[in-house]
Amino acid sequence: MNMDVDVIIPLYNAESWIAKTVESALRQTLRPKRIIVVDNASTDSSFEVVSRLRGVELTRCPQRGSIRAREQGFHMTDSPLVAFLHQDDIWHPRHLELICGALKDHPEATVAGTFYRSFADGEKPVFDISDPKTSVIQPWDIFPSLMLACNPSISLFRRAVFTDKVWEQRYQGVWDYTLWMFATVSHPAVRIDVESVAYRKHGSSMSYAHLKDPFRQVRLWRDVSLELSRLPVEIERGSLPNRALIVRHMEELLSAFHPPIPAALGRTCKVLTECLDREPEGLRYLLLQSFVTYLGLDFFNNGRDRRCYRHYSLLLEHWPPSSAARKQLIRVIANNRPGLFFYLNHYFARPFRLQGLQPLVETLKGKLSGTLHQDTLTPEYRQHIRPRQDIKKDKAR
Repeated sequence: MNMDVDVIIPLYNAESWIAKTVESALRQTLRPKRIIVVDNASTDSSFEVVSRLRGVELTRCPQRGSIRAREQGFHMTDSPLVAFLHQDDIWHPRHLELICGALKDHPEATVAGTFYRSFADGEKPVFDISDPKTSVIQPWDIFPSLMLACNPSISLFRRAVFTDKVWEQRYQGVWDYTLWMFATVSHPAVRIDVESVAYRKHGSSMSYAHLKDPFRQVRLWRDVSLELSRLPVEIERGSLPNRALIVRHMEELLSAFHPPIPAALGRTCKVLTECLDREPEGLRYLLLQSFVTYLGLDFFNNGRDRRCYRHYSLLLEHWPPSSAARKQLIRVIANNRPGLFFYLNHYFARPFRLQGLQPLVETLKGKLSGTLHQDTLTPEYRQHIRPRQDIKKDKAR
């Protein structure tokens, strides 16, 4: 089997990082056939920095947008395998070796992925490839959760995945997610349980820019979910239209907080829980986690931290007490960034109408001990998203 790999690196104003990123691609134990850097109208010295590097093909993309840059780079390739690398991420020297090996061992898979570990700009990147176990997964099992680990830098695709549809500009902002979903409509993916990619965290990161506008991201999530739900994909439980409807109701629920309208909150919570209760427990948790994250981001980005606590209480007040998802919602809020403070500062001082204290107590104990949501994610869901507690253990080594 031909295991030649072409690497595509979109470039926009990354003069501080691009040299180290390209160097990590050049130092692979499995050398890529070509490394193509596509400059996307940078206004700094990024183009000049790359032009001084050897072993790299550099071109310009006249159209703005990372999708257009990736598409132009793709049409310059001819290898059967294609990898993408963010301009500020760094690969472990064995990244391509491990990920290519996984696709070679699983010819039925169309995409392979590892995991990444974040590091702050200025720090030394850290990897963990000590136990490279592989597992075959089907991302549609957790559709439409955005918790799927699908960063382009961790992924390797077979060339056949790239139809004209994947390059549509309307996927900007959720392109990595939609690419994984299109790639696995009829074939599975393979996951390698290693952290072979270092994800650089800095203020100008594109991921951070998306988080600054959570409502735009939720609208993108809604539109893409509705479109993907029309694809002919078979799943064991629930239905794709029902799962897409969950995202639509989540968007409506977020809108009901601006300003808070009790009648709308109660009505939307009711129809949302009816849809959620039709789905498996693990998927419910992942979807609720995405929703609560977006709810918290909106208030933190706008300096309304205290109102965020109040809105958590409104959410729980209007959530049907008999819903199967209620206990999971309590766990998700407690595991969310401001969740612990919400309970400690507000719940006991000014009780809200929460049904059943036991899930709350258990969650707070888990939060303080660092076990988090181990009990909520069953094994078939953990293999899609690396558990947080495992990452904490790795860092403690």
